[in-house]
Amino acid sequence: MAALLLALNPARATDYFVDPNDGTAYATVQEAVDAVTGQTESKRANIFIAPGTYHEIVTVNKP
Repeated sequence: MAALLLALNPARATDYFVDPNDGTAYATVQEAVDAVTGQTESKRANIFIAPGTYHEIVTVNKP
């Protein structure tokens, strides 16, 4: 039954964008990771990273 409900109600996602050259996006990957909140098995997070070279250590302490 749960599989049927998931098939009828696909997972939703919140999008986060990383682009150091765009004032409307996160400047670093770590800022985007830190901004992710309230995600569950049915509410996912997508982090889209603009092409480029990023010099940072990213720590993910979230499921």
